[in-house]
Amino acid sequence: WPVNPLACGASLPRRWRALRKIICQSSVTCVTYDAVPCLMALHRHRMADQGRDLASGLILKSTWDLRIAAHLLRPHASGGELEFDHIAEGFEHLAGSGNVDAPEGASERVRALVETRNRLNFLLKIYPVLDRVLREKGMGDSMDMIE
Repeated sequence: WPVNPLACGASLPRRWRALRKIICQSSVTCVTYDAVPCLMALHRHRMADQGRDLASGLILKSTWDLRIAAHLLRPHASGGELEFDHIAEGFEHLAGSGNVDAPEGASERVRALVETRNRLNFLLKIYPVLDRVLREKGMGDSMDMIE
């Protein structure tokens, strides 16, 4: 885990390179929700910092996207039904389990970080459940090809 490249004193290009190195490892599965906007910043910075074509290296084979998984399992769902909060409502036993509360009087930034932590916790819990369902239904290859 390259902690130093992500330290506050590291240059922004060095941080982006470290993050890209982590998510491009084929042995690591990056679990996310709606990966396209999440990863677009990485690719834009890569283009700006390294002068590379934006389309170069956009394929990340080790990314598992909850929004895409939900769409594969419910192809006729509306956009609203594919939103993170709506999906989490259907898995309340996973969504609330292990969550933490922001300390009383916490700043907006700390509350946002706690909410992000809780959402990541949910993603890591739902990933094995839905990935197993996708594979049992023969959609594992489809998920891998889309990603």
